Amino acid sequence: MQLIKHNGALLAILGDAKDMPRGKYFWDDKDSPLQWGTQYLNKGDTITPHIHKIRDRNFKSKSIEVFVMLLGKLRANIFSNDKIKVYSFIMRGGQFLVTYDGGHGFETVTDKTKFIEIKLGQFTNIEDDKEKF
Repeated sequence: MQLIKHNGALLAILGDAKDMPRGKYFWDDKDSPLQWGTQYLNKGDTITPHIHKIRDRNFKSKSIEVFVMLLGKLRANIFSNDKIKVYSFIMRGGQFLVTYDGGHGFETVTDKTKFIEIKLGQFTNIEDDKEKF
């Protein structure tokens, strides 16, 4: 996993399926409202069946997003909170990006680019959720 930081702030984590460690590993900061992990398992390994209980999950946070590349290529640009581009890279199938702070933008590099986006909470409207620049 590659931690993308600027002035001590964690902006994003870039990962690649080919570099995942064996076993079950959670990469989250214990203070983060998002818990995420990678699982590289062998035949016969199990995840015990379970049901998640309803419980209060109170927190205030920026939207944390996860992007999982399936096909094609996508240029990802990572920005500081001051809107300065601090990192740029091409994502390809098998890679994923978790954004925590700062800003980000994307540009498709190939036709038929496919990715999954997962984020914390529901989008309400641009005024409440985003500051475009």
